[in-house]
Order: sequence, then C-alpha cells, then structure tokens
Amino acid sequence: MAEARMSRKAWGLEGLNLMDASDLAHAEVMSLRTQVVVQQAVITELQAADRRRQAAITEMLAADRKRQA
Repeated sequence: MAEARMSRKAWGLEGLNLMDASDLAHAEVMSLRTQVVVQQAVITELQAADRRRQAAITEMLAADRKRQA
C-alpha cells in the first residue's frame, strides 16, 4: 500500500482517486479518437486533391498527344 502511494506521489497523482484516473483516461481516449477522426478527414481531402491532380495531368497528356499527332 505504501509503495502504491509513493508511486502515485512520484507521478504527481497522489491527490487522484481511481475515479479521477478513470475519468482522465477516458478523456484522453476521447481526445485521441477525435484526433483520429480529424486526421482521417485530412487524408480524405488529400486523396481527393490527388485524384483531381491526376485527372488534370491525364487530360494535359492526352491534349499533348493530340497536338503532336
């Protein structure tokens, strides 16, 4: 018991009870989930932009081939 108390004190958690630690962990998990959702949205936007660029390049190459022919 004293070891656990010393460990909590070393980590600055001496004043936290188990419920506080659980709430803190839950909040951190929710924060990480939010970050994942945001990052997924950014990835989706980047993929869409990449598809648009690829389509534009394909059109330019086709126009260039027509012009050369």
